[in-house]
Order: sequence, then structure tokens, then C-alpha cells
Amino acid sequence: MPSRIVQMLDPKHDPILIQRGGFEAEDRPRAYLTTGSTQKGSTTDPEDLLMLMEGIEAERRGG
Repeated sequence: MPSRIVQMLDPKHDPILIQRGGFEAEDRPRAYLTTGSTQKGSTTDPEDLLMLMEGIEAERRGG
């Protein structure tokens, strides 16, 4: 099984899919990080995205 799945949705073209996922369609790009059904964070800042991803990976590894 893959450990990561990325689904890119465009608020202009995919607002229904975004809302079905429990998120709001925004005007600017936003990354939502989830593990299973638990949301681990969201951000519009690429640097914050990297920090969130590193934190999730550290948590997954038990550190």
C-alpha cells in the first residue's frame, strides 16, 4: 500500500469534490494534510507545508 496519496483539486473546477472532502473551496491554493481520517494541518505557505510534512513523518517514525 502507498504511504502517500496526493489529490490535487482546483477550486474553480472541483468545488463539489473539495466540499465532499469536508473542506471549503478557497480562492488561493491550500494544502490539507491528513493521515487516515485525521487532519494534521493545512497551509497556504510552501515553507509551512514542508514543516508540517516533516512533523507528520517524525510522528510516523515514533520521534
